[in-house]
Amino acid sequence: MPRSFTVTVRDARALREALDQADESQASLARRALISPQRLCQLRNGRFPRVSIEAAAALESALRVPRGSLFHVVPRDAALIVEYLKPTTGEAA
Repeated sequence: MPRSFTVTVRDARALREALDQADESQASLARRALISPQRLCQLRNGRFPRVSIEAAAALESALRVPRGSLFHVVPRDAALIVEYLKPTTGEAA
């Protein structure tokens, strides 16, 4: 099984704004991103800005923002970045 990569919040203010403008509760968004509501609150407040790449991708999809707009990959792995930036079905481009 490939190792999981982490990403970090690109812009905490942009993440807060996207969460505030969402049409669903933060608890619902957290479930869709496969993280706890507490973890989402930590991301929102900048307390712990790292999360798994899978959670970041799911959260950006749930918020309907382009992949990579709220998080950036750590470490910089070109193949992973290409995969991460691929839009998913129903995601805003």
